[in-house]
Amino acid sequence: MRRIAIGLVAGVAVWVGSAVAAEAQTIQIQPIGPTALKATDVNAFYVAKITPNSTNTYYVQVEVFVNGVSRLITAQDHFSTVGTKTYRKTIDISSLGLQPNDIVVFRCECGWSSTSLPYTADSPSITVGS
Repeated sequence: MRRIAIGLVAGVAVWVGSAVAAEAQTIQIQPIGPTALKATDVNAFYVAKITPNSTNTYYVQVEVFVNGVSRLITAQDHFSTVGTKTYRKTIDISSLGLQPNDIVVFRCECGWSSTSLPYTADSPSITVGS
């Protein structure tokens, strides 16, 4: 009985320790641009400062919303940097058919796995000009 109790306590300790370690690995995202778009633009230049608190490889993609609807997700990039990285991505927006007064939001999505990107930050809304 004592061995079972010790095994149970050790198992719970490992589980709690894993959960705390996973929670401690975060990625901070600070969107910077673009700050303006015109209906005739074919590219948008996305910029954000990304700060992981681990040296593990992390994945980044940008999702573009037009009038609240997801319209484009970029291919993922991956990095293993220490400290803050200025992430720059040229995004082809020619297929979006932007019109004046459309509202566009760029969402940066990051994570430690290419299949789970839980850390997100939205750019301020951009009203498309003519």
